[in-house]
Amino acid sequence: MKDNYLASDWIDTIPLEMLLLTLAACPAGTTFWDYYNCIQSLNSLLIDTDSFQKEPAFCQKVEAGLDAELTQKCHAEKCHEIMDIQAWSQAVKSLDDA
Repeated sequence: MKDNYLASDWIDTIPLEMLLLTLAACPAGTTFWDYYNCIQSLNSLLIDTDSFQKEPAFCQKVEAGLDAELTQKCHAEKCHEIMDIQAWSQAVKSLDDA
């Protein structure tokens, strides 16, 4: 199915896209939730490949891509202590929405 819709070199380009994607690099007005869904969608394309990022690595990648203001809010609220990805993403979303 992926072969029908993705470029022939998708297996090489999507991991690079994920590495380069940051909230700051997104268009102005992009919310954390938009950024999170974008990177989550890219990661889902990598299921069953060596490049798929499981929860700990995925969460670290998302967190590394946050802008400085949201990163400070997350540290102040100790979001890094949340071990469940869904709970973590909801906590960060709440901080971004505030």
